[in-house]
Amino acid sequence: MRRVKSAEEATPEPTPSASAIRPKKKLSEDAKWLAYFDEAGIDGFVDWQSFDHPTLGKVEIGGFKPGVKINPPADTLDELAAKHTDFVLKVIEAQPKLRIQGPEVRDMGAGIYEVRLAIINDGDLPTTTAFSRSTRSVKPAVITLSADVAQIITGQRVGRIWGIDPDGGRSEHRWIFRTDDINAETIEIIDPRFGNHTIKLGN
Repeated sequence: MRRVKSAEEATPEPTPSASAIRPKKKLSEDAKWLAYFDEAGIDGFVDWQSFDHPTLGKVEIGGFKPGVKINPPADTLDELAAKHTDFVLKVIEAQPKLRIQGPEVRDMGAGIYEVRLAIINDGDLPTTTAFSRSTRSVKPAVITLSADVAQIITGQRVGRIWGIDPDGGRSEHRWIFRTDDINAETIEIIDPRFGNHTIKLGN
């Protein structure tokens, strides 16, 4: 519903001169909808008609029918459902696929060990988006070595993984630390999306 301007309120539009003529503009969003309705044979628009409203006065009633831009025609539902299902399945197939490489444990003598471990993403999507990494808007995966901080020579006891790139992206970790019993040491990975893992460093 829209108001109708009286003759006094209406301002006549000037006739454009040849110099004012510009290239044809692209169709507006509404014009595209109308063209689509015509092509598809959809009755989705009511022509504007004058109406005397009891409180607003003279108005016009018409326009797009409610829901016509939201609900697709019934005869296209099967095709649309198939396309959407195919898209969802492809997204599922592309999800991150993580695997743990290692740990590689090297005895350096005198109770000192070097440990290397990598987490690899073989999926087609990263574990987190670039935006979530930059804003730290999602919880990271946390990787923790069981050895006490005082025993660690190289590496962080607790590390955070904010994201791993797709197609073989890696998050590599290395520690050198002292321990009296390597069989008692572990690496714990806590990931809110892909689950938790406890890895023993001994036999």
